[in-house]
Amino acid sequence: MAEIIGIIWLTRIVSRIVVRKGYSKWYAAFVPGVWFFSETVVMLALVILAPSTNPYVLMMVALAGGVAGGAVVYFLAKNAPARTGAADTGTGEVAVSNAPVRVRRAPASGKQALVGYCDECGTNVWLTADGGCENGHGQDSISGVHWALR
Repeated sequence: MAEIIGIIWLTRIVSRIVVRKGYSKWYAAFVPGVWFFSETVVMLALVILAPSTNPYVLMMVALAGGVAGGAVVYFLAKNAPARTGAADTGTGEVAVSNAPVRVRRAPASGKQALVGYCDECGTNVWLTADGGCENGHGQDSISGVHWALR
């Protein structure tokens, strides 16, 4: 029972890490997969190499192999680079088109408008009808265009 709780706990931690880095939360499914695979490999290796091993020792060594497999997945997730275009990099900034931008609160009129990152202004701006910046900069300085409530 404690092993299952540990696997669920580690899976939730890895899920939070990968989502914060812009990956799908389903990458956390590698935790139980690698855990059980490494546990099984260690158990089979021990049964083949030392068939007269005490069953309790066998289970404890196999459990240590599973924990090692889960730790590998955790450290891979922890050291994975954040993806470009990630919704949240954990710093309070949004990465769009390799440029960090601060998210502006939309005015409360209730309709949607286009927002983009203006290289000249260095921030997210509302776009005009011609696709330029609200501060007069042209389309060539705009990147990371997306819809937002206006």
